[in-house]
Amino acid sequence: MAAFVVLVHAECEFFLEQRALQVADAAKQAFDSSGSFGRVAKHLCVFPFIDAPKQNADLGKMLRIFGTDHFGVMASSNTIAQNSTDYGKLLNIGYQRYKQTVQNNHGAALKYQFKILTALGFNLDSLGATFTSRISELVVYRGAVAHSSILSPVVAANHATSPSTLATWPADLNYGFAKMDRGLSSLAIKIK
Repeated sequence: MAAFVVLVHAECEFFLEQRALQVADAAKQAFDSSGSFGRVAKHLCVFPFIDAPKQNADLGKMLRIFGTDHFGVMASSNTIAQNSTDYGKLLNIGYQRYKQTVQNNHGAALKYQFKILTALGFNLDSLGATFTSRISELVVYRGAVAHSSILSPVVAANHATSPSTLATWPADLNYGFAKMDRGLSSLAIKIK
């Protein structure tokens, strides 16, 4: 079970990082090639500079707002066109910082999802409570396994998940990641 949890967590982290980076890359490329400055590009100018708060209560407050449809960076088409060079420079700085965040990422927990997904304008609430719960359970168990002997019966006893619940994890995670994928695809074409 420990090996399963470590491997599943690694795959969740990999998907989160790679899929989000694809969206960021596409936003940067769209601006460089055609001057297109959509929601993701606007967010990359600001949100990579905001760190996840250390306190879970503060993170929860930010998550109720960050990424929602009506929250974001506003810049009119005229302003962007008139200051294209400046916006391009800022986008490049934010994009480079974002890539560093992804490269230095060490997990799939909510704080890492915040750093990677909300920086693009993604609403984490759209993933649903079941996905959030499964990732949280996975992260807790993976942490216990990673910071002790993998074969430790104490870890298994203290963090044992019932077989019936464990059996739902793959489907719950797949469903949540499919929603994430669709949401990122949709986000990539949004203007605001």
